[in-house]
Amino acid sequence: MFAEVNAVQLRDTLSFHHAHEQFRPDGTLKEPAPVESAAAILFDRLVWWARALREARQVRPYVS
Repeated sequence: MFAEVNAVQLRDTLSFHHAHEQFRPDGTLKEPAPVESAAAILFDRLVWWARALREARQVRPYVS
């Protein structure tokens, strides 16, 4: 489906393996540092692509 809408995929992800073991009963993470680090990388990449694509489309609009 993503190919049909010309989406760019990011290799970086944010996932919670064995989620029931990673969270306290109140919903907070037991060890937030690894998740915060992964989220920062993911969002940095997302912002980079968003800016790069916006600038490219201003110079040369995408025509499908």
